[in-house]
Order: sequence, then C-alpha cells, then structure tokens
Amino acid sequence: MAERSFLLSIASVGLKLTHPIRLRTHRHLFRGTKVPSKAKPNQTMPLPAAPTTLQLAEHELESLAIFPLPSIVLLPHALLPLHIFEPRHRAMTIAAIADDLPIAMTLPLGGELDAQGRPRVHPVAGVGKVLQHESLPDGRYNILLYGLARVQIERELEVKTPYRQVQATLRKSQINDEDRLVSLLQSVHTLTLGIRAIDVKIARELANMMDERAGKEAVVDRLASMFFPDYRKRQTLLEQKVVEVRLAHVVERMAQYLVQLRTERGGREPLPN
Repeated sequence: MAERSFLLSIASVGLKLTHPIRLRTHRHLFRGTKVPSKAKPNQTMPLPAAPTTLQLAEHELESLAIFPLPSIVLLPHALLPLHIFEPRHRAMTIAAIADDLPIAMTLPLGGELDAQGRPRVHPVAGVGKVLQHESLPDGRYNILLYGLARVQIERELEVKTPYRQVQATLRKSQINDEDRLVSLLQSVHTLTLGIRAIDVKIARELANMMDERAGKEAVVDRLASMFFPDYRKRQTLLEQKVVEVRLAHVVERMAQYLVQLRTERGGREPLPN
C-alpha cells in the first residue's frame, strides 16, 4: 500500500515514463528488482522543468556517494525511481535525504574488479539528488532521483561509510556549432508536427520537453532520456560532451519513431527497435 501511495504521488506531478520506440506512461513505473517494485530498470523519465530547490555545488563532488547498478544510466534532467533495500545503500539514502547530498549512478565495467575487489565503474556518471522519497516500515526506501549533471570520477576515496565514495569533477558540455544546433532543434520541431498529425498526446509531451527556458542543453537531455531506453546508448550520450552531436542522435531516433507511427497506422509491420 505504501508503494502504491508513492506511485500516486509521482502521478500527481504529471510525469510520464517513456520507452521509445513505444512511449510508456507512469503506469509502468514500479516493475523489476532494482527500482521500486513494479518499475523497469533504467526507465528514467524526462521532467518538463528543473526543480529550483535542487542544486549541485562543486564542493559536494569532493566526496560523492556512488551507486553502481548494471543497466542503469541517469541523464541530467531525467527522473529515476529506485527501490533501496541493501543496508549500505539505505545508509547512503539516509545521508542524502538528511543533508541534501548528491548520488552518482555509476555503470559497472563488465564484471571488472579493482585492487580492493570492488566492481570497477565507468569514469563518467550521472549525478542527481532525491526529489521525492518514501520510507517503508522495514527500513527500505522508495526514492525518486532527479538528474542534475554529468561528472568525471577522478579517484575513489577510502571511507568508513558502508557505501562507496569518489572525488569527481563536473563534466561540462560544449556547443561547437551553434548554427547546426539551431538547425537540429528546428528538425525536432518539424518531426514533432509530423508526430502530432498522428498522435496529439505524444506531440504535446514532446512540446513540453522542448521548453527552452532551462537552456538548449536541457532540452537535448530531456529528449535523449525519452528516446533512448538502452543503457549502452544512454552511456554514450552521457559521455558525449558536444550538445549538437547528442541532438543529432535524437533527431535520427525521432525520425525512426515517426516512420514507425506511420507504418503502424498503415497496418504494416513496425520498424524493429
């Protein structure tokens, strides 16, 4: 019942869970093992506008908690529901909630171990803060993590906490070709019009994602979170510094999605994922 109430609290914010090439709603949120019961792993959700109460200070990266999970990649401006049950990660969650501390979602490197026998992780990670949380009677937690930034892990720290911590630095994005970025954003608008002719509801969600008040980079990350469920592709986009290169991948994916919509409405076989 507690998990159901947490689901309803998320739904009340008006958020949508998306899974291209088919878009899914928040009804799919709690399914799986590592995320709140009934949630699929790696199903992050784009958020139309950044919560102004969540901020990331660079000094918080000097001792940053990491949460290694396979198949999970958190992009900035996306939401990730997690079910916390291991004691070490409960301790991490308690600290994050009490002191407004960030958590970095790190992707393990294919079973490799370091000298201390810990799973090696990709050096580029998505970092976020807890937007919503729910403590369960047995000490477990349901949390909703909001992605704030990309970080580069510099080194792992020797700490007394049961959870791992690293020293990291912000991985800043760059725009090398402003004209190309503007052209690609126009392509997104054009594709959205094509999608709107078939499915107004999806087009409306896309329009919300394209609110540029948070900046062009935020728009690109929101769209990437919508259109790329595969963790390997998501990790590639996380590591990509150039904003217009990320957006080019999004435009290609949107074009595929539009073709699939037209194919399905025409009664033919859909494109493969």
